Amino acid sequence: MADMEMVNRARGRPVFTVDYLTSVVTPKYLESLREEFQISNDIDLVVPSLDDLPSRLPPSHVTLSVEFFQAGLRLPFHSFLRPMLWRHNIALMQLNANAYGY
Repeated sequence: MADMEMVNRARGRPVFTVDYLTSVVTPKYLESLREEFQISNDIDLVVPSLDDLPSRLPPSHVTLSVEFFQAGLRLPFHSFLRPMLWRHNIALMQLNANAYGY
């Protein structure tokens, strides 16, 4: 039965391992991250719905792991990062977390 749920979540798209995971993020957890990593209130932190897939996000959304913040990533992104990722067609999650500390 669990395998069938996985297939339904992927909705016939290419299968990415991360799409098999169910988010455990809560509003309280996001607020603790906002405080710990000094994320501005101007930046929306969103709890993913059951229909959201990390590999298929709504426009202007990005999936981030707490490990990236622990490694040094800060929001808003450095002005260099966003255009560089776009130009090279790289998703933020494709980078090693160590890259964010520099």
